[in-house]
Amino acid sequence: MKILFQILFSLPLLANGQAIDTSQYAVIKFDSLEKIYIVNEIFPIHSRPADLDKTEIAHIGLLLETCITEYNKNQEHQHAKEIKIDPQLKYKLTIPLQVYQRQYVPVLTTENEKLVYYNCFCSAHDEWRKELIDANDMGKCYFQLMVDLTKNKYYSLFVEENHP
Repeated sequence: MKILFQILFSLPLLANGQAIDTSQYAVIKFDSLEKIYIVNEIFPIHSRPADLDKTEIAHIGLLLETCITEYNKNQEHQHAKEIKIDPQLKYKLTIPLQVYQRQYVPVLTTENEKLVYYNCFCSAHDEWRKELIDANDMGKCYFQLMVDLTKNKYYSLFVEENHP
């Protein structure tokens, strides 16, 4: 509840008061995706392209930070004994979000729910702002996540085991 409260009250400040850093993300249009096999596995049938406004992009950033903070805390808790022996292990088990570039692919479902697929990686290809990067091509430096902006929730986090 505390996190939801922070998201709801921080959102107007981020969207209206602060500039959104566009150097770390790209919005990829659903209808311009060349890797259709990926899309068919991610989105419900009959999804259609959607746009993201600045408020939604700020909201996406907050949900992403919330998800990764939760993931990192769980990793630290699950591996507390190992981290105590080798403190550097913490950096191998957690995600340093600031080094990842992000692709957002928004769609509307037939129920008019807005879903956003996050494709995050720490080494960019030349065309990362224009086409969806296949995570299988990224080696051990990526994670993926689905967000339902309509329901204000995230799910389907997939994290490669080794991070930068």
